[in-house]
This record gives sequence, structure tokens and C-alpha cells, in this order.
Amino acid sequence: MVISDLNQFITMLPKLIRENDAVKGSIITALAGVMTTRDDITALIAEMDKRFMTMQEQLDKRFETLQEQLDKRFGAWQVQLDKRFEIAENLLFRIAQDQVGMLFVVSEIKKICDQMQQL
Repeated sequence: MVISDLNQFITMLPKLIRENDAVKGSIITALAGVMTTRDDITALIAEMDKRFMTMQEQLDKRFETLQEQLDKRFGAWQVQLDKRFEIAENLLFRIAQDQVGMLFVVSEIKKICDQMQQL
């Protein structure tokens, strides 16, 4: 084919495809091995969706496992903190009691000292 014939063919091709089923069938057959069809794309999308869902499920499981591990660690840490605060609270309570007791002792000593001075 010469370039002018090729240009003429390109110009006539859309009309041939619309009007001649044999031409249309030949072109579709020729392109079938090279071009993907709508069904091919639909199947590919379905496969990609499956892969994505599998990956999503795996990530969800990993996240749940990680969350459980973190919850256990935090729970153990919280128990330790509670014990430490309880020890600190008991210590402060004993210090407060001792201070009240010491204030009483000091006030008694002061009374005794005052009485001794009056003698």
C-alpha cells in the first residue's frame, strides 16, 4: 500500500467498521490477542479485589495481635503502678500518723516544761 492508499483506507475504516460486519469481525479478531476485553478487565479487577481483601485481613490480624500485646503490657504496667501508688499512699499515711503522734508528744513535753518552769 502506498501512503495515499493508506490515508484513504484510514479515512474509510470507520465507515467500513460500522457498515460491514466482516470487517468489524476481522478487526476484533486481530485485536483480540493484543487488546484486553471488558471481561478480561472485570476478571483482573475481581482478582485484585481478592488480593486486596486478603492483604487487608492479614493487616487486621496483625493489628489485633499487636493491640492485644499492647493491652497486656499496659495492664501489667498499670498493676505495677497501682502497687507503687498504694505503697506510697501507705507510707504517706504512716508519716502523717507519726507526725500527729509527734505533735502530741511535743505538746505534752511542752506542757511538762511549762509546769516545771512554774515550780
